[in-house]
Order: sequence, then structure tokens, then C-alpha cells
Amino acid sequence: MSSQRVGFWLLEVPDGASVKVDPSDGSHHFDAGPRYIYAVSNLLSAPAGVSSSAEALHRVMGKREWSYEMSGSDGFGWATPLPFEDGWYYLRTTREGDAVFLSCTLSYRVEADLTWALETWRGIKWSPDASEVALLRRPAKPIA
Repeated sequence: MSSQRVGFWLLEVPDGASVKVDPSDGSHHFDAGPRYIYAVSNLLSAPAGVSSSAEALHRVMGKREWSYEMSGSDGFGWATPLPFEDGWYYLRTTREGDAVFLSCTLSYRVEADLTWALETWRGIKWSPDASEVALLRRPAKPIA
């Protein structure tokens, strides 16, 4: 596994995975054959008087139906498996940071790789560097 940065996040991706960044939306695509990761990070801003903390974003995202939850010292996030389709299993996930939201779909060919997908999701680390912290203080997209 190797660490790859997606916005303010660090993901562990399979060794040898090809990496493609879509310039139109900044999404990252990691292709390791039978395992594939799609991830995109977005800056958010809350309306005046509303918090955009990781905890607040987590509560907003919790209004959907999810199968797995992360909260506390390891970070915040949600995940749910999607139906088997076109020879792939999917795990749709989110991670919430302060004023930043990560959407990540992990795809895999073997049903038993759900364990890999969950471990990869849980292993995503919130990791802004000093220059990125300044970006978090600027206005961005409103929270819906």
C-alpha cells in the first residue's frame, strides 16, 4: 500500500495502482485491477451562524441511510455497500473534516474484499498541511 493525497486527506491505495486526476472536478481515480478507488474532496462553508466542523458535517450526513459509522478520535464518516453491478461490488463512503467533505467509492471484484474496502475507508486520514489550513478559513461552497 502507498499513501496518496486527495485534497486534505491521505488514502492508502494498493501498490502499483495507476493514478488519474480529472482536471474538471479534481477527482482522483486509483486503478489496481480488481480494486478501484474514486475519491473527491470538497471545501464547504456553512451559512452564517452555522458550524462547518467535522462533527456538524457528520450530523448532516447522518440524515441518510448508512450501514457503517466512524466518529471520535479516528475521525468522522459513513459507509454503505451498494448493489452488485456489472461484475463489481461497491462501498460508498464519506469522511468529514473541518469545512471539508470527502466522497469516496471503493470498488472490488470479490465480495470478500469488503473487508479491504472498510479498512481502506477507516484508514483515510485528515491531513491538511499549513498552507491548506489557510484555505479552510476562506469562504467556499455552502452546505445544503
